Amino acid sequence: MYPWGSVRFYEMFRVRFPSVYDLVMVPADWAGLRRHRRAIVAGADGRVLEVAAGTGLNLPHYRRADSVTAVDLSREMVERISARTPPGDLRSFTATAAAEALPFVDDLFDTVVLTLSLCTIP
Repeated sequence: MYPWGSVRFYEMFRVRFPSVYDLVMVPADWAGLRRHRRAIVAGADGRVLEVAAGTGLNLPHYRRADSVTAVDLSREMVERISARTPPGDLRSFTATAAAEALPFVDDLFDTVVLTLSLCTIP
């Protein structure tokens, strides 16, 4: 048994959760979250940074963006984003990074998007 606050629990969650995240989100997407995803990112244009991007479920909804850089703290989540990105897509980039210590220079992005993530950022 893993206590909620333990390092072992966190590591188990970090490694296993990405493999079921999309499945866990299906009921919420059916209930209207997908519509909200589209609405939230509809106005994102230029060079977009999505922080705490999870498995990249928002990526198909960026219609006006010149490029999208999706970052997440979890390497496993970023791997899911990379798998979701079509081969040869020159508009999408991924990085593993903490939201509070992003590895980018100032003014690199025109739009920053965060969805379903503020509860997990210290």
